[in-house]
Amino acid sequence: MDVGYFMIFSNYGWDGQPDGVTWKEELKLADIAADLGFDCLWSADHHFADYSFVPENLQLMSHLAVE
Repeated sequence: MDVGYFMIFSNYGWDGQPDGVTWKEELKLADIAADLGFDCLWSADHHFADYSFVPENLQLMSHLAVE
């Protein structure tokens, strides 16, 4: 069985929290998941909904792979 971490990149319900803070926190959690040995990372792919602000998942995953 594989265990993964699903990145949402949303600040829904956190009134007043800037997008940049949410972005940094989500990237930090992805790094923690990788360090803990999670098998994979997933990212939401919703371009026309307001609960996730990742415009391009391939670019995000490339960024995470380089880190």
